[in-house]
Amino acid sequence: LDLVVLCGKNSALKDRLSGAISAAKEVVAAVDASGPVPDSDPRRVDHERARSWARMVAEGFIPAERVVHHLAGASCVIGKPGPGTASEAALMGVPFVTEAGASVMPQEVCVLDWLREEGLGVTVPDLENCGEDLLVQVETCRPALAKHRNRAVFQVAAEVEEFLKRDVVAAGDDQAVPVGASAEDAERVQR
Repeated sequence: LDLVVLCGKNSALKDRLSGAISAAKEVVAAVDASGPVPDSDPRRVDHERARSWARMVAEGFIPAERVVHHLAGASCVIGKPGPGTASEAALMGVPFVTEAGASVMPQEVCVLDWLREEGLGVTVPDLENCGEDLLVQVETCRPALAKHRNRAVFQVAAEVEEFLKRDVVAAGDDQAVPVGASAEDAERVQR
């Protein structure tokens, strides 16, 4: 499993991960140079763990094009249930995996609901113990993702238009005055 960790502006995390990745690559290179490690050798577990870490990439704050590049090749996205990341993953057809435990912030609950209702992601109680069948669960999202069409930009435009129709009173053929505007403001608009 290849893993890309997007650390954003958390340079301490990126540096820590980059150090661990470099160390793992050194272990893999040293062991590979000395020949295959037999299954019975206790170093085998360490070598396999190091090989997994060596396949990891840690990125800091990166341009949107690079995020799209990573998403395009992803089997899934694991992260906090923020609306931006979850909707970007859905738009790219990538299942979103997130925690639904006590650490979820109130404003993120609607994202969890959306992921569950639409079948676009997997919510687990705890990312550290997400179950051995996580990849099977992720695959169940593929049909819903294939049908999903993000129409948010049009939905927002329609909502704004409806808001304006509801909350603006016509003040003439080509002018409008917001409801609640003072007489002075209305007069200025009409001039």
